[in-house]
Amino acid sequence: MIFLALINNITLIIALSILYSFIIRRWKYGSRTSQAISGFLFGAVAVVGMMNPLTISPGLIFDGRSIIISIAGFLGGWVTALIAALMGIIYRTWLGGPGAIMGVSVIASSAAIGIAYHYIRRRGPRVVTPLHLIGFGIIVHICMLALTMTLPSNMRFEVLSNIAIPVILIYPFGTLLICVVLLDLESRIRAEDDLRESEEKYRNLFENAAEAIFVVQDGKLVFLNPMAAIMTGYSGEELMARQFAEFIHTDDRDMVIDRHVRRMKGEEFPHIYSFRIIHKDGNIRWVELNAVLINWKGKASTLNFLSNITERKRAEDALKTSLSITLQRERETSALLAAARAVIECHTFTESARRIFDTCREATGAVSGYVALLSESGEENEVLFLEAGGLPCDVDPSLPMPIRGLRAEAYCRGEVVYENDFMNSEWVRFIPSGHAEMRNVMFAPLTIDGKVTGVIGLANKPEDFTKDDARIARALGDLSAIALRRIRIEEALRESEEKYRNILESINDSYFETDLHGNVTFSNPMVSKSLGYSPEEMAGMNHRVYMDPENAEFVERNFRDVYRENIPSKVISYEVIRKDRTKVHVETSVSLIKNKDGHSIGYRGISRDVTERKQAEEEKRSMEERLNRAEKMESLGLLAGGVAHDLN
Repeated sequence: MIFLALINNITLIIALSILYSFIIRRWKYGSRTSQAISGFLFGAVAVVGMMNPLTISPGLIFDGRSIIISIAGFLGGWVTALIAALMGIIYRTWLGGPGAIMGVSVIASSAAIGIAYHYIRRRGPRVVTPLHLIGFGIIVHICMLALTMTLPSNMRFEVLSNIAIPVILIYPFGTLLICVVLLDLESRIRAEDDLRESEEKYRNLFENAAEAIFVVQDGKLVFLNPMAAIMTGYSGEELMARQFAEFIHTDDRDMVIDRHVRRMKGEEFPHIYSFRIIHKDGNIRWVELNAVLINWKGKASTLNFLSNITERKRAEDALKTSLSITLQRERETSALLAAARAVIECHTFTESARRIFDTCREATGAVSGYVALLSESGEENEVLFLEAGGLPCDVDPSLPMPIRGLRAEAYCRGEVVYENDFMNSEWVRFIPSGHAEMRNVMFAPLTIDGKVTGVIGLANKPEDFTKDDARIARALGDLSAIALRRIRIEEALRESEEKYRNILESINDSYFETDLHGNVTFSNPMVSKSLGYSPEEMAGMNHRVYMDPENAEFVERNFRDVYRENIPSKVISYEVIRKDRTKVHVETSVSLIKNKDGHSIGYRGISRDVTERKQAEEEKRSMEERLNRAEKMESLGLLAGGVAHDLN
């Protein structure tokens, strides 16, 4: 009897669940609205199940609410479970009776377990297998049986013994059956939603595409998007009423028809090509067609994508016009990059100048030339090297080169100058005997701080020199000047560093630098000699290593004053401890070291060993004290003698 009643109740719930599956389709699955409505539907099914229960005694009923409430949480999450549970709790509370507490507790526990499984399912989809679903049903109904302990004591064991076996045997399979039905529904609803979204996406893509998309069958357009009408100027009806070939420019029509026929035969050839069409307004438009063979309603057809490339064609024409300019700029850029690398990588000006000259010769097409610097007197060029370019030249490049002729123009004006008919120009009279013949000549100045300090000379380009050649020669001349300036600065810096190092190594005083914490960052040899530590030991050593705490505190206090007041210290005197543990008196003056931003980063100081002077001063003071004591004793002796005389 109990088995039959429970089976009837579960059958009713399954039927109501199937009814739920038809109703829920009207809302978007997974949305908050869908979850809320699902909650009300699951709650209604649970209430109907409680209206047709297995009645053990008045107020003590069993039905399939635990199944439906747990599935509400499992499929719909906490929103669905909460609404369904509240509806079930309200109705069961209204029914009352000795089983009310158990009934409400079963609803709450079923909802909680369903919600927990909902989140477990999101992390591990395998929980929807039949075995896991039966396990889910068993857990829910073991909890339900455990809650029979909330029944009055005189009923609980009798009820448990009567319903335990039917519940465990029937309810988990009821849970499995309903879950399978609703999970299948869920899968189909999601698939339908995905399909609708996909269709909507492709419909929007088709209707809003920037390309004309159309299908050609038997030479006519049978399907097209709005852009096809926009691109041709004809309406959709006009396009579909005529042969597609009628819209093609007469010069391209045969080519397009031939390719279409060959494509329909299955021949392989490039499926993207361009041609011209005639717009309804009579203007010619360039288009690019991408066509593929398809089956449209049972017949071979072509799917075509047509793009308006009129502006691109115009741009291509403009691009061809500017191609030579672009190539020239590319050559110039490559030359500048090569010259820039020479400036950075070379360590002598002769080396960098040679590389820049070769780059300039290649960029301009010149065959021969040289690089020369202005002499100290400012009256002659001193040639660094000369490239005759394979032409006979008997001039000794080591001899001074007077600044005259066209070369003097470059020096005076500070600009690139060139002459393309040099042998017939006024400047030819300045070339010395034995000089190579020069068809044309160009000079680019090397300018530093507004003063021309040298020139790059180029000659014998097969064609005439141009303004582009002058521009690149000027840029490379400027880079040569930068290289010359850098190398001169580096030489001056090396000389300055050498002078500074010689001074520090030869002075009799100790020079040191520390960071703000008193760690030695630099010291001259006198520091090592004074303290007895090697230079390697001194590196990074903290001042407290060679001072006792009292002197270290005194020094730190004075250094902090220097940091705070931002002025050099007066001479301070303190003791340091040598490596052999003997003590030395030193006098030190210190100032701040600052970085390029003006922030203090350490201290620098000069110390002098005054131990001998201190010892001399101490001896002098000791002798003076002994002399004073002797004088006092002598005075006391005289006084004592006088007193004795008076007494006698």
